[in-house]
Amino acid sequence: MLIRQALLQVQRLKTVTRRNNQDGVALLMLLTILLLGVSTALVTKITPNDRRNERPLSNASVLDLVRQSLVGYSLLQTVGGVLPCPDTDGDGFSDPQGLGCDDQLGLVPHRTLDLDNLSDSTGAPLWYAVSLDLLSNAPTTKNSSTGSSLTLDGTPVAAVVIAPGVALDGQSRSVISADAYLEGINADANRDDYDTQVGATQNDQVLALRRETLWSMVESRANNTALALMQSYRASCGEYPWAATFGDAANSVASQQTGALPLGTALPFDWGAACGLSFAPAVDVWLAAHWQDQMFYSMCTTAQGSCLTALNSTVASGSLIVTSPGIEFAGQARPGGLSEYFEDENADSDQTEFVYRDVFDHDQNFNDTVLVGP
Repeated sequence: MLIRQALLQVQRLKTVTRRNNQDGVALLMLLTILLLGVSTALVTKITPNDRRNERPLSNASVLDLVRQSLVGYSLLQTVGGVLPCPDTDGDGFSDPQGLGCDDQLGLVPHRTLDLDNLSDSTGAPLWYAVSLDLLSNAPTTKNSSTGSSLTLDGTPVAAVVIAPGVALDGQSRSVISADAYLEGINADANRDDYDTQVGATQNDQVLALRRETLWSMVESRANNTALALMQSYRASCGEYPWAATFGDAANSVASQQTGALPLGTALPFDWGAACGLSFAPAVDVWLAAHWQDQMFYSMCTTAQGSCLTALNSTVASGSLIVTSPGIEFAGQARPGGLSEYFEDENADSDQTEFVYRDVFDHDQNFNDTVLVGP
């Protein structure tokens, strides 16, 4: 119920944001704060009835705080979706090196995340490992099709946060060393694999930042940025730009109303070119570099008005719809056609009707993020 109330508040704020033609980044940060407040309230609500569960629940709360802070950090970066390197020297800051990190596993970089120096319920510092594909200094495209070699219990994840628990026999915590705090595969030389197994010889408590959690938030920012860019173009030049062909070059095709975002060249007026008594806006560098081949774009001419329909959305129709695909499902192979990215009507040849579901209704059969413009 608390989550639903937060979501309803966010939906109201989205309507205001679209009306004011803003990119929605502040809204997304508010969403992160709201969700953090909800998760904290839920943990508080279920906590001290059973004192035997005090440690795991206390750790669950602090681990979730770090996870939410990682999402907030990622949303504020120039390239949304990037995550920091671990802290390997204990100063609280991320430690990148070259095209990677000083070490893929280390302490939570609390100062980089603007957090206090957090610890688990035993006083041990929190540990953190990240997918190398998501680093700001890694030469990889950052979008919801970006994979991850980092796994928790065999499932690819964006990052993991670990509460080490009490020192076990043989562990000396005088140095920042994984095997002094962690056990089993969590402490071995393979920095890509982690597990949640707990027993007499392993007491790490591990929480994942799931890929779908990260990318659903970043996609909302990308959709809002794309919507604001297209609306700015229309306000300056009188019409939305024609779409590019999905899966092809990023250039507008004259009279084409559905396809990819035209972030290469735009028609009838190119990005930054004079149009009438004004100028088309400059293309968004982040979208062009990381999202052009991911997002589906459908537009109406001024004469057509609101010719597009979004089923289940509080904004049922509009003149512009932008859709991001979410992470790939089993059976989808990207790059490819629409069905490799989108689900239900969003993958159909009829590109005037789309399906909207809020993020809490995403499941293993649908995870598209749809945004409707007036």
